[in-house]
Amino acid sequence: MLTRQLPLALILFGSLGAFTTACASEQPIPDDLQTAIIESATGNDIAEFQSTLRTAIAAAPEHSRAILRHAIRLRSDWAAELLLGALYDPPLKGATTEGESLFVAAVPADAANASAVARQEPTAPGETPREEKSPWSGEAELGGVARSGNTENLGVSASAEVIYEVAPWRHILSGSFDYLETRLATEEQAIEAEYQLNYDLTERTFVYSLAHYEDDRFSGFDYEITASAGLGSKVIDEERLSWVLAAGPSVRVFREEAAGETEAVPGARLNSDLTWQISDTAKLANETEVRLDSDRSEVENETSLTLQIIESLAGRFSFSAQYRSPVPEDTDKLDTTTKASLVYGF
Repeated sequence: MLTRQLPLALILFGSLGAFTTACASEQPIPDDLQTAIIESATGNDIAEFQSTLRTAIAAAPEHSRAILRHAIRLRSDWAAELLLGALYDPPLKGATTEGESLFVAAVPADAANASAVARQEPTAPGETPREEKSPWSGEAELGGVARSGNTENLGVSASAEVIYEVAPWRHILSGSFDYLETRLATEEQAIEAEYQLNYDLTERTFVYSLAHYEDDRFSGFDYEITASAGLGSKVIDEERLSWVLAAGPSVRVFREEAAGETEAVPGARLNSDLTWQISDTAKLANETEVRLDSDRSEVENETSLTLQIIESLAGRFSFSAQYRSPVPEDTDKLDTTTKASLVYGF
């Protein structure tokens, strides 16, 4: 056993000596790269440390030898693994310097070329290349709906939400359309649209502004527009559980069907959004929104259960209740909506 290990030890120590001699006249590593390497070295994950080194070498290939020497000084307990990685892993694309043979000496030319193409993105040993996450995401939902309160009907519902997120900004655009009818005539059409803009102040705190439009045939109003701005906080921000609270002043612009006059009243808005990832295929969500002004109080709560069917397709069952007080004559204060739908995520 000792006989088998001896050649490998000689290679390691011989290469390390040659490597140290070659780096004696190296220029200093840029400060930002040194900082990144030092921060990564404080952890206990060698794969992550190696990934950081490969990223640094790709950013400054002329300092490749100095970077590896610096890494070995920081983590001498990982010296053997780091040197073996330098010997047997080809450099990232663009890492061509004098003495490059130290990094590719033991790799055949065809294997080095194939590996270099496959590793254009920095990855830890054994990992697949990481794809850059798209700033776009969202979902489209289509299903059946049943409403009670101001109307007792069945129908169809369609909705969509699109999110564009580039830190620290987050844009959220959503809309829904409910269509309910009997055998005789259309009984209800409800249209809602909302745009919200968030700006992150810290990892857990953000400011927001939003505009919400609603046109519900049986609400007693021709239309309602609510605008609000305020402060939000991620009270709980864990992998499987999140709870976000947001509050701020608002203004409601509306026109009653009977009066026919447009009015605007100031108020306040409070929103609570709770999400629990029960398992890899099941998610429970609850959202509550409270809108208060000098003329009316309004509370809306929706609870939904989403079950993953395949990668991008899920089934969702939801129940929501909306309470308004006071309301125009011949209008109920409470409306409930039950939905069962298919959801396509992207």
